[in-house]
Amino acid sequence: VRSRRQRQMCIRDRFSTNAYYLGQLYENWKTYKKAIEYYSTSFKYTNLEKEKILNLEGLGRCYIQIKSYSEATDTYKSLIHIYDRKKDKVNLKATYNFLFMISQQQVNHKKMLDYKRDILLLNELLYDSIDMVSTYNNIGYIYQQLKKPEKAIRNFDEAILLNKKITQVDEKEKLLKNLIININKAFSLHSQGNDKQALIIYKNTLNKSLKLGDTSQIVKSYNFLGTHYY
Repeated sequence: VRSRRQRQMCIRDRFSTNAYYLGQLYENWKTYKKAIEYYSTSFKYTNLEKEKILNLEGLGRCYIQIKSYSEATDTYKSLIHIYDRKKDKVNLKATYNFLFMISQQQVNHKKMLDYKRDILLLNELLYDSIDMVSTYNNIGYIYQQLKKPEKAIRNFDEAILLNKKITQVDEKEKLLKNLIININKAFSLHSQGNDKQALIIYKNTLNKSLKLGDTSQIVKSYNFLGTHYY
């Protein structure tokens, strides 16, 4: 026979679980403030860490949707502490990506760089070379926005070098990624005043883009070449 305390705990667990499911339901209905109310209630009453994590994830998503970025940041930082303690690198990386997205919405370049560096470190620990290429490219792009072409080019070069070494992806996918990074690098070279080298890269990427049929990169290449020769 269960003790009174055990029965109370069971009722509490059922209550928190139901509140979580109601939070999910309201989130699916895009009624985010109501979803936040239920996720918060479930988080308060649950004794299960797994359920606490699910509620925090739900709260983070909903806060982003209603543009409550300060609350979203605090929520994801709470998740960072949990995943760090659990040494869960995969979910730690996913959470840093959410924090990056928030800082991107706030156009906070310093935080964007901080979070991307954290992601880069986790990619190294996870041996995720494919995502490391994208992360180096993203860091380069942030420096490009900050008008720091030297640092941008350094990160684009890291991405290009690493992309060449990757063997576990389709060759066409590698070429497409290489084109995107090179377009970014050429833009930074142009910002630096190195038009000669930028022109070589743009001509090269145009030829490769035409062969691959990559419309987006073709347009970017023609756009620069048109501006250069104007």
